[in-house]
Amino acid sequence: MTSLYTKPHLSFNKLILSDFYRLFPGILSELLGGFILSTLLVKYLSPESMGIYTLLWIAQTQISALSTGWLLNSIIRFLPENPYYLRYFINISLSTIILLGFMCLVIIPITLILLRDYFQFNYLFWTALLLCLSSLYQLFQGILRGLFNQVIYSTNAFFLISIKLILLVILFQFFNNRLKITFIILALSHLPLIIWQYYNLIKLSYYNNINNISITKRTLINKSFNYGIPLSLSYFIILFLQSGDRYILSALLSLKDIGIYSFWMSIGLQISRSLYGFIFMIINPRLFQIYHTKPSKTNSYVRFMSLIYIFILGPFLLLISFCLPYFYEYIKADIQYTSHSHLLLFSIGMGFFSGLAQLLGKRFEFEKDTLIFVFASLVGVIVMVFGIFFLVPSFGLNGAGVSSLMGFVIYFLIIFFTSIIK
Repeated sequence: MTSLYTKPHLSFNKLILSDFYRLFPGILSELLGGFILSTLLVKYLSPESMGIYTLLWIAQTQISALSTGWLLNSIIRFLPENPYYLRYFINISLSTIILLGFMCLVIIPITLILLRDYFQFNYLFWTALLLCLSSLYQLFQGILRGLFNQVIYSTNAFFLISIKLILLVILFQFFNNRLKITFIILALSHLPLIIWQYYNLIKLSYYNNINNISITKRTLINKSFNYGIPLSLSYFIILFLQSGDRYILSALLSLKDIGIYSFWMSIGLQISRSLYGFIFMIINPRLFQIYHTKPSKTNSYVRFMSLIYIFILGPFLLLISFCLPYFYEYIKADIQYTSHSHLLLFSIGMGFFSGLAQLLGKRFEFEKDTLIFVFASLVGVIVMVFGIFFLVPSFGLNGAGVSSLMGFVIYFLIIFFTSIIK
């Protein structure tokens, strides 16, 4: 390798197939690994512990989306166009995580004061460490995607989930406080991978001639911030649409009910997000690299991919929603979980409409009109919140599932009709 910037010499479709071949092991390991991790937790954690785990996990996910999502989106958007931004993005990523760490020092004491009946300091400390390390890991993975280094990306994904699962299976046999062990392992398992990522990125940056960068770091930060903040806000609101209902439900339901509801909602969203991740992780960087000056071609390609998504991925997700509950009955998961397996239909539907909306809204990313995502997701959240307060008192967990699904349908419809009108 003599340069980071290599012009693609294959056709777009051949590039997509080539990327798919290299990314497939990584995406598949994340899909299967997430499924196995959820299965382990449902075997070893009580519904009450699952409720606490869910609230903390959601909190760190949403803080990460709000604090680093803008940068991750900007990396995927601008690095494929100009790989010479590599050094800047490495430094900006590290600085962002340091600021995030200082923010956690403020959040933990406040949380202990307000929610001391729910959480212990140990849980909050390991959750904060998980937040910082997983956010840095995702930023470095985004840089590797932006550089089309799919082999290292897939290797990292495979080893991360392998380390998590092996340590959990072993240590669950020796410790009674399995909830605490879960957070420790989920946090520390990122460390060796981050070191490996950083080593590879620094090695790649040696080929980066700083003279080929026409803008300053401050200009790149401003450019990334202006582009990424609307998407970050949208992603934060979408995450709230996906899982923020747990916070509202904590005022209406018990921790046990939240744990049961969270398991089925998270497993369905995890599967559907991973499957449409095959599409987004592969086509996003290439679209920005090849067609960043030709949005009309992007729109045509995205419409074609939307049809494939509907007629192939849709029925497959429906099949999973009917078969998966039998699997959990077969492995003798707690009957408190399996008796509510119909909730999986709601979460699968949420993931389906979320992915379809992201596909149809791809043109807005190219046109840098990303505020539409913020508006659509905000309306979806409002629908969900009203639905929870009206339906949950009468219909319980089913009312919560219907409310969340309605929020995603509204989100999809706004994106769909806006893409037609504009």
